[in-house]
Amino acid sequence: MKNLSNLPYYKTQVREEKSKSDIIKLLTKYGISDYQWTKFQGTDTLKFVLNLSDKSKRIVDLKIPIIKVKYFGEITEVPREQKFRMLYYCLKGLIEASNFGLLTLEEIFYSNTLVLTETGKVTKMKNLRAKNVEFLLSEESQ
Repeated sequence: MKNLSNLPYYKTQVREEKSKSDIIKLLTKYGISDYQWTKFQGTDTLKFVLNLSDKSKRIVDLKIPIIKVKYFGEITEVPREQKFRMLYYCLKGLIEASNFGLLTLEEIFYSNTLVLTETGKVTKMKNLRAKNVEFLLSEESQ
């Protein structure tokens, strides 16, 4: 388990609301205008729509984990201010890498993309078995 003081943005003075606002500005700057913040049972989620080059759309579902660390010998959650500042800079780096041409947004967020299964259930790509992913991808190319 990591120590709180060894994590990035340990002494950030930036409030959670400012980091969330910065994330929305970042998404908007790069053409992502449909988004949703939710909090359910203590878990924060950011969803947004990627408009792909082939004119299709993908919904990305990012669950913001509850991170526990040691602080003065006790186990505690990382402060929300620190967690959301780290999320902002992580997203900024990923989106700017896409803008630079290193990866596409679809490649970056692939595992967190929502898909509809045969049974009508919505799930993330990373939750599907490899065989199911191959099946879904072959259907799209037809």
